[in-house]
Amino acid sequence: MEVLNSPPNALINYPNDGLLSESGDLIGFDSSGSGDWDLSCLELPNNGSNLFCNNILNLSDDLVSILWISDKLTNPIGSDWNFETRLPAGNHNISLILNDGYVEVVSNSINIIVVESAPLLILNSPSPNAVVQSNSPVLFDFRNSFDPDGDNFTVSIFSDLMGHILQNKSIDYWYNDYLIAGNHHLTITLKDSNLMQRIYYQDILVQETAPFAEITNLTNGQYIPPGQIVELDSSNSYDYDDDIVLYQWSLNDGTIIGNKEIEMVNFNPGVIQINLMVQDSRGAQDFTSVNLTIGSSYPTLEELIISIDSIKENEATEVYIYVTLNDADGTTKNVNGEVINGGVSQAFTFRDDGKGSDHVSDDNIWTYRTNWEVSDGNWVRVEVWAIDGDSVSQSQIEIIPILKQGNSNSLDWAFKAGLPMLSLLMITFALLGLVYVNNRRIQISKDLELIESWSGFDPRELDQEFDGENNN
Repeated sequence: MEVLNSPPNALINYPNDGLLSESGDLIGFDSSGSGDWDLSCLELPNNGSNLFCNNILNLSDDLVSILWISDKLTNPIGSDWNFETRLPAGNHNISLILNDGYVEVVSNSINIIVVESAPLLILNSPSPNAVVQSNSPVLFDFRNSFDPDGDNFTVSIFSDLMGHILQNKSIDYWYNDYLIAGNHHLTITLKDSNLMQRIYYQDILVQETAPFAEITNLTNGQYIPPGQIVELDSSNSYDYDDDIVLYQWSLNDGTIIGNKEIEMVNFNPGVIQINLMVQDSRGAQDFTSVNLTIGSSYPTLEELIISIDSIKENEATEVYIYVTLNDADGTTKNVNGEVINGGVSQAFTFRDDGKGSDHVSDDNIWTYRTNWEVSDGNWVRVEVWAIDGDSVSQSQIEIIPILKQGNSNSLDWAFKAGLPMLSLLMITFALLGLVYVNNRRIQISKDLELIESWSGFDPRELDQEFDGENNN
């Protein structure tokens, strides 16, 4: 008896005839019931479940090829018993062809109408219901999105908390954006050049984060000249939740400088550490600090003014003394003076507090008021100096002549005749000194020329002779 090879059986189980689909839809193709009795079920997917095969054979007698074809396509749609794929827009007549090498069997055709589709979103990031921090950017990566019809398209992302995050963006790039804290309901819209669009929805939770403290325009170890006002600026501090409620400046010993975003401060000399703390509405804090070296200055006095030019003997006289203090770092708190008359010294202290004889406080014009009555000597010596810690300024000195009772004529002579004569004598001696110095320089120059003219002269010979004499 001759047993003939059995022909394949080609059946399209799905899709159904007359299916209406979009080019973006994945269509399942199923050939359940198809197969060949000369095929071993053991060699088929899922042991040949739902396929026509021989469960007795260990090896197949035939090698069966499978082709799904469309009259709209040059290449086959697929070559598996079951699969999914997309079809381009058009009216497709689909057939299943099985060939066991002996005979080719073609199934009945089915018709599928595929219409153009809007773009499809492939969102690699963020994942659905992602949880992120407000101080980290969110990566939006939709570069694998595509339009099944090959149309150009753009992507827009809208948040119910922020409005548009991205608008009409290309798939050629990925995008990083910061989102405010909260639960965002995202609407993702893809629109192609034919105005066909597809909308997706996705949630993302953004959690609040602490602020960042930053000090502007000051560097660690920076030197500040004495007396210069230091601008403490925290305006570059930030919070991604935009809820900073407190700025606090302090020194390392805990002293609070201020609580404004910008403070203008004059510091005493020395090395200091300035700390900045910023706090948000949730109480989260951040700290930063900077070390500064504040320069120090020495006090100087100038413009010593005494309200009298002379004082009469044995007559009480009201005297005002003024002196101007220059101290860039502002640390000098004492200006003192001394009056010497007839070998007797009397100390006194100036004031710059706007009280008593001082009219304006802290204007650096220090004042002293007193009553003098002198009865001895020919003059009053006034010396003034400033003290800043261990530093003492150079003194300012004034001499006040005393007008004696009954000796006014001799005092007049001293000022009218004596002083001019003394000045004349000083000028004469100065001129004589200049002449002497000039002559001496000329003589030295001549001596040097004479020595150089002695060609055989060697000063070392004189040294040797002198040494010999000493040795003898």
